[in-house]
Amino acid sequence: MGAQSKVTPHINKLEKYLAVVGTTVAAGILLLAAGVWMHSSQRTPIPPKQTANVWLVRCSPAGTGSGFPVVRKDNQVGFLTARHVAQHDATSVELRGITGTVRSVEVHPELDIAILWVEGLPQIPVFEMSARQPRFGDPVFGAGHALGGRLAVTFGFVGDPTNTATSATIYGFSGGPVMRPDGVAIGVAVGIMVAYNAPISSFSNFIPLSDAQDWLKQRGAL
Repeated sequence: MGAQSKVTPHINKLEKYLAVVGTTVAAGILLLAAGVWMHSSQRTPIPPKQTANVWLVRCSPAGTGSGFPVVRKDNQVGFLTARHVAQHDATSVELRGITGTVRSVEVHPELDIAILWVEGLPQIPVFEMSARQPRFGDPVFGAGHALGGRLAVTFGFVGDPTNTATSATIYGFSGGPVMRPDGVAIGVAVGIMVAYNAPISSFSNFIPLSDAQDWLKQRGAL
């Protein structure tokens, strides 16, 4: 028992070291890909115009997130957001002085996504979405209301196609879209990647729309 107790901490340290090294290597590959992509395009990445249609979601009694319109039904607009934002008693959506009231919420039974059904809005455009599975190295933009404030935009690349990108997520981005350069949404931002209690701000977690395509189609959102 004594020998085992001495060895185990060293094994744990080695596992943590290898995990950090693996993360660093992955980040380096994606940053190199970013440099190659920008060099080949000979320009700075320009955010798609759809980033201007990402809304602030207000929750009660406090707290905010982000959301984006994806479907119209009668006099309501369905906003896709993160489930943990919707379940924090989301009450309204706001953008440039326009406010809509959340009347009902539908949450995915397993994934961290939800639809807010909102009333009181003028005619607004809805996002085009794609259920194609993201691929490693795909360039993407993220958009959201950082810390409940002004709209911010980030750029990066898909890492793990199931849930990770180098497009940084800032607190308040949860529920915002992950988009291709043409503005088509391919995912929903749900959090910051955390390793050993230290947030790695250059990585974000997202839910690919391909994982929820049946649920979205049933609600007319895809």
